[in-house]
Amino acid sequence: MSVEVFGLQDNAAGESAEKTRRAICFMLQRGASIGSVLGGVVQSTDLQVTYQGAGLKIETSPGEAIVPGNVSATESGYYSRNTAAATATLTAANGANPRIERISLVVLDAAYEGSENIGEIKVSVGTAKAGATLANLEGVAAAPKNSITLAYVLVPAGATTISNADIKNVAEPVSLGIGGLVIRFSTISTTVKPGELVVLEATGITATLSTQAVGCRFGVFCGINASSVKVKGASGNIYGDFVNGASSVTLTTFQHIELITEGINSLIVTGEPAEGRAIRGTAAGTRESFLSWGVISSAGAIEAGSGDYTVAKTGTGIYEIKWTKAKTATYAVIAASVESATFGVTVAASNPAAVVYTYFIAGSKNENVSFSFIVVAAS
Repeated sequence: MSVEVFGLQDNAAGESAEKTRRAICFMLQRGASIGSVLGGVVQSTDLQVTYQGAGLKIETSPGEAIVPGNVSATESGYYSRNTAAATATLTAANGANPRIERISLVVLDAAYEGSENIGEIKVSVGTAKAGATLANLEGVAAAPKNSITLAYVLVPAGATTISNADIKNVAEPVSLGIGGLVIRFSTISTTVKPGELVVLEATGITATLSTQAVGCRFGVFCGINASSVKVKGASGNIYGDFVNGASSVTLTTFQHIELITEGINSLIVTGEPAEGRAIRGTAAGTRESFLSWGVISSAGAIEAGSGDYTVAKTGTGIYEIKWTKAKTATYAVIAASVESATFGVTVAASNPAAVVYTYFIAGSKNENVSFSFIVVAAS
């Protein structure tokens, strides 16, 4: 048996740089093996690649990153800092076809390979391919060892200049393995890395977890600019309070969930999706438990409530409450006048709506009356 202890804790001699890196990076999200890290930039604005403004020149901004080592399975990560804007000139364009270049932050460590110990920003020249785009990345070169990819650059066929529209920055913030989540905003469907809290800011987009490896943490938040978004696992289903094996779940504005993966499925450990709030149970054959409520004006307007229904005044003292999603368990509606004890309320409950009748008790005559109600069902 061999148990590793970081040597600087007990003044042990002959400690390795690799062990030091592992001790420094132990709180970061683990990579494919024990002793490895996923790496990433420290802030989302670090090490951004932009057009330099002349010819085929590009510029990489200052910034910090953790570069994952992958020559050895236990190499951990290298702290790297670009102290000033770094410029590079791309190889001349192919005359017939576009080409995709990979821009990487690379760490060379002679302890594992080669003879140099340096960090550099490297341009890996791709193979010109008909139809190559920043979306399909056809012909792009493989990532160098011990690197993170900062950006991809499209060099159009025959081009002598490019623009920022030809550059796609892809480096993501470094993820924490324990503790808090690193926040990131997205206006397009995106893959969520372990340790990220992704704020989705466009209606209808989807956040997909990047892995189902045991113990990975993910957060997803539906931002102010989105009315509804989806969350999916990399595989398997999603489980949580009142969510029993859903392939995806929905979040509405300001809703959030945090999930932990267990190898096959994803478990909601905080927050509640729309399905849990409105349905509270999704497995076939189960009974649901839910609570709806409302305060309705005499004109049929919703003055307050749970928001899972609409109301239409269909006649004098007659109000139809139509459920947004039909209730699949037997339910009861309890209603009462909010105006005076001289008014009565009766209810006929069914699917997909319940009809409320309000009336003047003394004359048994329908009257337009404000009322409140709650809906409950046994689980």
